[in-house]
Amino acid sequence: MIIATRQYFGTQDFEAWAWRVPFLVSFLLVAIAMYIRLQLQETPIFEEIKAKGLMTKNPWKEAFFSPNIKFVLIASLEAYFAAAAAFSIRVATSLACERKIAWLPTSSIAWDRGSPRHESFKVRVDILSCVAITA
Repeated sequence: MIIATRQYFGTQDFEAWAWRVPFLVSFLLVAIAMYIRLQLQETPIFEEIKAKGLMTKNPWKEAFFSPNIKFVLIASLEAYFAAAAAFSIRVATSLACERKIAWLPTSSIAWDRGSPRHESFKVRVDILSCVAITA
C-alpha cells in the first residue's frame, strides 16, 4: 500500500502529505470489518451458555489462577518457541540469500554449463528461491 501510494503521488507529495493516505484507507478497512462483525450472529452453543448464566465473569482470572495454569503456560511457551524458530529461520535464510550460500536450490536443467542462458536461469532461480524462503 505504501509503495503504491508513493509511486502514484511521487516522492515529494508522499513526504509532504500523501503519507496519510494509507492511514485513511485503513480507517475504511476497519469500518468494513466492524460492519461485518456486527452482522455476525453468535453460535447457538454460546447463546445457550449465555442464557444459562454459565459465562465466566473474569476469564483472565479463571485462566491464570486455576489448575489450568499449567496448560496456559505450556501453550504460551509453545507459541513463544514457534515464533522464535520462525524468526530465526527467516533471518538465516535472508542472510543466506544475501551472501549467496551454496545450499540454496539452483537450476537442475541439463543445459551446457557455460551457456549464458543457463547462467541467466540460475540467477533467476536463486532470486526466486530467496524470495520464496524469506516470504
